[in-house]
Amino acid sequence: MFPCKADNELCVRTENGQLMCIMAKHVDDLKITGPKDVIIWTLQQIEKVFGQLKLEWNNFTNCGVRHTQDPETKAVTLDQEEYIKGIKVCEHSSMAQLKTEDAAPPELHQQYWSVLGAIAYAVLTRADIAVFVAALQRHSQSPKVIHCKRLNAVVRYAQRNPKSIYFKPLGNTTSGQAPPTHLRMISDAAFKKEEDDGHSMRGCCYVRCIGNSEADFTSSTFGHLLEYVARQQR
Repeated sequence: MFPCKADNELCVRTENGQLMCIMAKHVDDLKITGPKDVIIWTLQQIEKVFGQLKLEWNNFTNCGVRHTQDPETKAVTLDQEEYIKGIKVCEHSSMAQLKTEDAAPPELHQQYWSVLGAIAYAVLTRADIAVFVAALQRHSQSPKVIHCKRLNAVVRYAQRNPKSIYFKPLGNTTSGQAPPTHLRMISDAAFKKEEDDGHSMRGCCYVRCIGNSEADFTSSTFGHLLEYVARQQR
C-alpha cells in the first residue's frame, strides 16, 4: 500500500491500475475498505508484524465517529451521538452572578476552551452546528459570560437533536457499477457583519450527486455529502 500525496494517513493499494483497497490510519485506529478477501489478506500482513488485531465489521467507532453499515444494502451511517452525549456544559457560579457582557473569569474561561474544543470535534458529522461553532471560536481568547451561555445552548441543542450523515449506494451494489455523477457546490456568504470587528461568515457544502446531464444539474436529486465548511469572511 502507498500513502496518498494529499494525506499520508490515507493509504491505497492498486493492481493493474485498479483500486483494490483503501485504508485510513490514525495512531492505532485503522479503517479499511475493499473486497473482503483483500481486506483480510491486508490485515493478516499487519498482524504478522504487530500481533493480533481487534476486528469490528459493519458497526464500529473510529476516532470518535460511529460507523454503521447495513450488511445487505451496504448503506453507511456516520454519527457522534455517544460522543456528544458525554460533553459537559460550562457550569460556574459566576454565570448567574455576572452580567452577560462581563468577561468570563479564569475558571470559566478554561471551561469555555474545553467545551468549545469538544463540540468543535463534533462538527465532523454535524454540519448543522458548524456556523455557530465557528462564531464562538472567534471569542476563545477573551470570552464573555454571554458566549459561555451561547456555547451551552449549542451543546444542549446537539444533545437534544441527534443527527447523522447517511450514505446509500449510488449504483447497483451487485454489479458494482456506479451511475454517472456530478459534483454540486452550494455556497453562501453573510451580508451582515459584526459591528465591532467587521467579522462576517462564508460557507459551502460539496455534494456528489447522481446524473451528469444538464437536467440533473438543475433538479433535486440524491447525493453524498463530501465536505462542508463554515469560516470567517475575509
